[in-house]
Amino acid sequence: HDLEIEDTSPQTVVTLIKQLTIDCSDEAEMAGWPKPCAVGISLGGYVIDNAVVTFAPFMHWSQPVELSAMVHEATGLPTGIYNDIDSLVVDACLFGSGVGLDSFAVLTFGVGYSLTVNGELVSCPDKSYGLVGHILVDPDGPRCVSGHKGCAQCLSDNSIAAEYSQIIGHPASFDDFARDARANKPQATNLVNRTCFRLGTLIATIANLAMPDKIMIAGESSFIAKLGIDNLRNGINMYRHSQAAPVDFEIAEH
Repeated sequence: HDLEIEDTSPQTVVTLIKQLTIDCSDEAEMAGWPKPCAVGISLGGYVIDNAVVTFAPFMHWSQPVELSAMVHEATGLPTGIYNDIDSLVVDACLFGSGVGLDSFAVLTFGVGYSLTVNGELVSCPDKSYGLVGHILVDPDGPRCVSGHKGCAQCLSDNSIAAEYSQIIGHPASFDDFARDARANKPQATNLVNRTCFRLGTLIATIANLAMPDKIMIAGESSFIAKLGIDNLRNGINMYRHSQAAPVDFEIAEH
């Protein structure tokens, strides 16, 4: 089931989650399945004790939100809140391409990053602040809002849209860029190739430092990696020793 979030206030979001829970419960009952006994929420942001959201940039939450308690009260079901990238990497280790690997990493275009060892999350109190997004990937790249020139924030949708706007000489959205990239328009293709080389640089950095068995490239914008796969590999190879093993990566389908 899907519901569009137009108002991102915590109260409205909880109302939507309640409706989704009711819809799923009704469908389960009609199918003769057990009703849901708990609610799990995956959310882009920083979560304390799987319960309190203190930072959620995509929801525009900058103050603590007692989301677990609010959803529990609304649905009557115990509720856990989890970071979205952590949720994705755990799912991959339980059911997907991370099964059986000693170490596995997920990198998103957002830019998010998470790492597992033997199927268990590598835990760090600061990991959900998107710190990987400020690693240098292109000395000639655009500046991020923190003033860093060429950091991995240039892989985010907003940065790509801003850079594309500058290239074509008028304002453009990320959707405009995506449409032009899929249509193989030269200016969009050039930015795809530049973006994928930057992504390859970041993947090589992760491979060199964390040394995971495999890296999954994920996120709604991961299609860009497929459009510029050769440049992505060039970016990886530029920052890997010539005799080092090839970096095993895959691009997730969303």
